[in-house]
Amino acid sequence: MEWLVVSSKNDDFVGPLRPCSELIHGAARCALDQLLGSDAARIKATAAHADFAAMACHHAQHIADVVKPLRHLLPALGACGRMKDARKIKDLLYEQVARIGKVFSSPKRLELIELLCQGEKTVEMLAREASISMKLASAHLRELRGAHLVETERRGKNILYRLADKAVADLWVHIHALAENRLIELQMELQKIAAQPDDLVPNDRETLMKMARRGEVVVLDVRPTEEYLATHLPFARSIPIDELRQRLAELPKDRPIVAYCRGPYCLMAIDAVALLRKEGFKSAHLRDGVAEWEVAEIR
Repeated sequence: MEWLVVSSKNDDFVGPLRPCSELIHGAARCALDQLLGSDAARIKATAAHADFAAMACHHAQHIADVVKPLRHLLPALGACGRMKDARKIKDLLYEQVARIGKVFSSPKRLELIELLCQGEKTVEMLAREASISMKLASAHLRELRGAHLVETERRGKNILYRLADKAVADLWVHIHALAENRLIELQMELQKIAAQPDDLVPNDRETLMKMARRGEVVVLDVRPTEEYLATHLPFARSIPIDELRQRLAELPKDRPIVAYCRGPYCLMAIDAVALLRKEGFKSAHLRDGVAEWEVAEIR
């Protein structure tokens, strides 16, 4: 036999009630607390015990007065249980999605993601490029791996990190585009690092690609060589920023040079444009990097 135990402020009352199993889960207890008010703080189901029989007889009338009305409430208690279970499920789902938001809430992890958009890198390379210690870089990478946003591969003595999916790079592009659109503080900071008005750069990517295909402009990638070899814009040629001054003779002066690097927050292309203009070249800065270009799917 199953028994219903009703705990009040003064006594514990025990009496038979079927089916008690419907009252076990937390949602049922919540509903009963509301219905019984402060006189009954908790209701729970438990297996019968011989000692309970005497207590049940002693309090039979009292328990009957409390329990009898509850028989008609069992369907409502089942609905309450389902509602609470649904709430728990929704909370768990949002909690898991929030793991991605947590990873993207760190400025340095955003920079590491942007660096990995350029291609796979070791922790040493990432730490150097992000100007952080190896220990801190490793800690950030553990967070990224924990959220399944990056993956690793051992090659000899080195462990290489790369983005787990193109969607990670796409999300980074959409996040910074949204931030630039909504945050006036970010817009003001971008204006401080912007080069001179880039009249030479077409307003749309398709037009720029058509001009590059016809040889009317030179698209110049000033990132490190390994990043260019990993991925680059169509028709781009590579001269890393550290080599640009020594290799100026390789560039034409009769055509505009459009320089790009890792994206809108990378300063290498801005420095390249300043150098080229100083040396008499027609030059402009392209804010896009390979991640922004791939989101736009321009070929």
